[in-house]
Amino acid sequence: ILSGYQACHDMHPQLGQNRIFDRIAGTVGALSLACEDQCSPQYYYDIVRTLRDYHGQFDRVVEVGVFMGGSTAYLAGCIEAFDFDLDLVDISAEYLRFAHERVRRMFPDAARRIRLFHGDVPAYVRHVMLEERGRRNIVHHDGDHNFEQVVKDLSALSFVREDLVALIAQDTHLRGTPRFMNFVDMALYAVFGTELNY
Repeated sequence: ILSGYQACHDMHPQLGQNRIFDRIAGTVGALSLACEDQCSPQYYYDIVRTLRDYHGQFDRVVEVGVFMGGSTAYLAGCIEAFDFDLDLVDISAEYLRFAHERVRRMFPDAARRIRLFHGDVPAYVRHVMLEERGRRNIVHHDGDHNFEQVVKDLSALSFVREDLVALIAQDTHLRGTPRFMNFVDMALYAVFGTELNY
């Protein structure tokens, strides 16, 4: 059951601090689709700010887990300003198509620089990242939040660690009971150690 939440209706505290963010938020807010956003306006602002801070240091952003394209919209909105390609990775073909269509309607020029990969992170690493060595990547991980699956995803990324500029992990604070194993931060530590920069 979808909540219908759309972050663009709550952007007021973030507006006026970053012209690129303001432009993207305006475009996202102007396009009314039957979709929802999973993240807060602050999170989307932080994505734009992070890409600005790494401007010139990366060639590609890889978004893992697209759902209805909330983060995808802000990542795609940054393509022109920061000159990068965007790969969308998801195990759901429906979510990939929805997120891509959402972006195509908002940022048609950016849509040409987006590729879709239907599959999981280990398959993406094997079939794309290992074949395209030397690309400077930022990975935005918002896929499965189960500890075991996140460890599998991050373990696959460890094989291309030298091609990773940054790793943005959504829901590192997400904690659940041991039964559900929602410990994304522990998965990050398990693979990359405890000296991570957040």
